[in-house]
Amino acid sequence: MPYGISDRGILVRSTEDMTVYGLNQEKYTTDAFLALPTYIQGLQYVVPSYSQLSSSSQSLIGIVGIHNNTQVTITLASSASDGTTSHNAGANVTYTINWMETLQLRGYDLTGSRVYSDKTVTVFGGHECANIPVGNGYCDHLVEQVPPITTLGKHFATIPLATRTAGDRFRAIASKDGTDVTINGQLQASNLQAGQFQEFTISSTTFLSIEATQPILLMQYSQGSTVDNTNSDPFMLMIPPVEQYRSRYIISTPPDQPVPFSNYLAIIVTDDKKDGLRLDDQPLPSSVVWNNIPGQTLAGANVPISIGSHTIHHVDKSNFGLSIYGFEDDDSYGYPGGLQLKAQCVVQTPDQITGFYHIIILLFSHN
Repeated sequence: MPYGISDRGILVRSTEDMTVYGLNQEKYTTDAFLALPTYIQGLQYVVPSYSQLSSSSQSLIGIVGIHNNTQVTITLASSASDGTTSHNAGANVTYTINWMETLQLRGYDLTGSRVYSDKTVTVFGGHECANIPVGNGYCDHLVEQVPPITTLGKHFATIPLATRTAGDRFRAIASKDGTDVTINGQLQASNLQAGQFQEFTISSTTFLSIEATQPILLMQYSQGSTVDNTNSDPFMLMIPPVEQYRSRYIISTPPDQPVPFSNYLAIIVTDDKKDGLRLDDQPLPSSVVWNNIPGQTLAGANVPISIGSHTIHHVDKSNFGLSIYGFEDDDSYGYPGGLQLKAQCVVQTPDQITGFYHIIILLFSHN
């Protein structure tokens, strides 16, 4: 995809509610994202990514215009370029984009960059091919569509990725000044300012309760396959806050070509509601192993699933959290199964949302 401004937006319409996922699939470098409807898009975002691997494999920000004559300002967390002009870390750079136009910047590590617009826009964070952690093979493409700051949460629960023995990495990205983050009751980060983040590595057996004093964007990263010599590689997964859990999801795995992935659901549910879950209208297998989330009434489990589309719901409409991910030889993907995206906080905005669109815009960023 070209850097700078181009006409690369993709529009998907339907007459009924639908679920859309984007998949960038190329052997040894795959990732996926949950596409968000434009009627929940906002005016302020904080962007996730990862560190630059080389000058030819960099961190990415992607933005899609929903309205004509939209002014977008990006506060850069690192040096970046639009393909024509280079900008220093901390710079405020402004562009004007129109309906279905895309803007893409690449830089060192754009995690924590903030996006402000005078009309609603769609925002993506990603990476051309990231090593996680830096210096460990092998690199993979990263991408997630970012929810607006107004929908971010303060309460999270996470579970370790299946099959991994060296643990997972996380980044907690602050949306507001003065943010403290605790993990399983222990202070992990203090007084983060808007756009600052804390990265931490958690063992392969630890289930997490993560609390923040202000709304944060929480990202989970699969590490490279050489970290623990498993069939895997990096992906970037947005963790839905507990406040945004749903009671029903429709999900899909990548196809079985060129190589089939081993696919998993990561489920977080209230401990006494586990028996009400139904996968493709059937109870979960009795072999599923549940673990309690420390300090919460929640439990989590990884559930293997077959290739294809699936539904999962709760019989009494209790809300639960869901993510989907998969591994194959030096490749992987991960994305949230869905979330409600109700407004959780109020931010100062240069304009107000004036219309609703029953459409979804997708941007595919890849090297």
